[in-house]
Amino acid sequence: MLQLPKNPLKPSTVFVLDLPACIDKSTIEKILSNQGFEFVEVIINRTFLLDGNIKTQGIITFQTLDKATSWVKLNEVRG
Repeated sequence: MLQLPKNPLKPSTVFVLDLPACIDKSTIEKILSNQGFEFVEVIINRTFLLDGNIKTQGIITFQTLDKATSWVKLNEVRG
């Protein structure tokens, strides 16, 4: 169940899972800029797994819930 923040005008964070290991902060920032989105912060987390693989996740903070929702809708993968 999706829970909306009490104040939709506050910054909202989106977690992007299963990114390719080669993705870095500047790549995500360029993608956001090319799509016309402004962001507050971009963080890339990497976890080095025992099997030698790398788990890469992005954390993107947008100015408002509306901007975060618009970005997710634009980039969601349809199966």
